[in-house]
Order: sequence, then structure tokens, then C-alpha cells
Amino acid sequence: MMINFVVSDIHSFYSIFKKALDEKGFDINNENHRLIICGDLFDRAKEAKELLNFLLSIPEDRLVIVKGNHEDLIEDCLEELYDYSNISSHHITNGTLDTIAQLTNYNIYDLLRGDYKADVIKSRLTNYFNLIKRAVNYYEVNDYIFVHGWIPLIRKYEDLKTGDDTSWKGARWFNGMEDWNAGRKYPGKTIVCGHWHTSWGHSRLHKKGSEFGEDACFNPFIDEGIIALDGCIAYSKQCNVLVIEEK
Repeated sequence: MMINFVVSDIHSFYSIFKKALDEKGFDINNENHRLIICGDLFDRAKEAKELLNFLLSIPEDRLVIVKGNHEDLIEDCLEELYDYSNISSHHITNGTLDTIAQLTNYNIYDLLRGDYKADVIKSRLTNYFNLIKRAVNYYEVNDYIFVHGWIPLIRKYEDLKTGDDTSWKGARWFNGMEDWNAGRKYPGKTIVCGHWHTSWGHSRLHKKGSEFGEDACFNPFIDEGIIALDGCIAYSKQCNVLVIEEK
């Protein structure tokens, strides 16, 4: 029986992520253990290399990466670097440029000054590209659909496969808990998402604690048809791990 360990929004906090995964019993050498990541692998923390090396050590058939909006941001930032154009400020504030600097051994200020070679960046990111090319828009196990933000609005929600990459790219920015609360659900399925801190749902929808105060709850937000996992790791230092046995 395959056991799925599901996380989201690691944001390069490798040590916190790995500790949470170990505590749940994930064994990289167990052929019945699969890791599913609901997007946003990198940006924010300083352990991008450690995280990349760990993910590459997992056999391909036991690692599922659902693309998040930060995977899109890295792609966008690389396009600016390749063109030697000015780097958009949000790539700095979101930590995207710093992730690229970590993975390429460039100084971030050299990247900002244009003191680099685009072909060298591409070459040094070979392992990253080998990993991220396997990313999917969504993944299904039993009655669960794994996404990043939410599923795209395509007239109706009955067929995920009709969503093109552009639709999915937009949906990666959705607050899944807000969409769920508005009634945008997938009948008979539970959508597992990330992207938006779970304290938002606990405080605003379940009326439990505040969003960012001392009483804020960053545990998974669970209700009928939804499991939200983003524990806002950069703020709370908490990584939520969901364990699902595959039928």
C-alpha cells in the first residue's frame, strides 16, 4: 500500500521541512512512501541547495511536485536575467533572486548589476531544471485532488483536464479557502491546497484565533471538501505534513 506524505510551501526551509517529515515517519528508502509537494519549493530561506539535493535523491516515481506560483516566479525572474533586463522588485522581496543566487553560486548583487553570464546560470541550474520539468498542474490520489492555490475557473469545475497552463497559472494565486467558502468545490472530492496561510481560514471562517497574533493557528485547515496546508513557514516555522494511505 502506497502511503502519501503531503506538504506545501516549503520555501527553502529545508531543516524545518525535513524534521516535520521525519516526525511523520517518511522513509526515503521505503518503496511504499511517496512525497507530494503542493508547490512553492523555494524562495524565502537560505537552504535552497539542501532542499534541491534532498528532492533529487528521491526516486522519480515517489516524488510528485505540483507547480506553485513561486515556481512561476523563478521562471519569470530567469527570463529577466537571460535578457539582462532590470530585475523586477518583487523578485527581490519574494526571495526569488536570492534562490537563483544560492543555486548558481552567484552573489545576488552581481546578478543585480548584470555581472554574470546567462549561459553560466543555465548550466548551473541544470539540476533544478531536471527537477522542475517534472512538475504538474495537479495530481489525484483516491478522492483527493492536490493543487497549489485552487482549481481554475473553467465555466464549471467538472473537468480539470480542460484547464490549460494559463488557467492553472492564474489559479495558483487563488486563496483556496476563500474559493471553497464561496462554494467553488469539486463534487465528491477533497481538494488539498497550499499558497495561503491556514490561519486565515481558522480565524475568518472557523472563528478560531487571530490571523497573526499569539493565538493564531497554523495547523491544517480542514473542512468538507478542503484541506489547506500552508503553515506560513517563514512566520510560524511550522511545516504541516498530511499522511494519506492510497487505496
